[in-house]
Amino acid sequence: MARARNNVAKLPFEQRMVVCEMLSDGATYDEIRSKISSNNTLHNKSFLAYSKGIEYSDFIKAKNQSRKRFVAKRINAFTVKNQSGTDAIISLTEATLAEQLQQFLADNALETDISELKSAAQILRNLQNQQLEHLRIENTELKAQIERLKTSKSEENNYSAGLSDNALQKMEEAAKLL
Repeated sequence: MARARNNVAKLPFEQRMVVCEMLSDGATYDEIRSKISSNNTLHNKSFLAYSKGIEYSDFIKAKNQSRKRFVAKRINAFTVKNQSGTDAIISLTEATLAEQLQQFLADNALETDISELKSAAQILRNLQNQQLEHLRIENTELKAQIERLKTSKSEENNYSAGLSDNALQKMEEAAKLL
């Protein structure tokens, strides 16, 4: 009996990517065969062997990573749309840092212990506190500016000495005649 060959691996790259996409989407082998034009016969065992191969597993990993990034971006957009500006920035910063930490730990296959996680949490808390302090300072400055504007408006009203706008206008016209 002849050795089984993986005819899918012999397909051009573009067609193999179509096979990967259809396999990951749950298409039947017959559906895949109808989509792919090939001189080689594509047997069910070829698809099965290909689905257990490195190229397909790399495709699935890349697809999952892409999906995670896409979902994160949609969450970020939702957060910005549904929260006020500063709250959204703080939430996005926390989410981004947590994602980067998680990716770092996954990439380096580190055995995390409690002290590392506490350290990362402390960094996030410190960053959030710095941002909150910055917002408090900005809020204080804005309140002071509002008070200055109120004072300025009050001084303008006092300058008119309680006279109506019409009376002030008549006085200005009389002054011009002199």
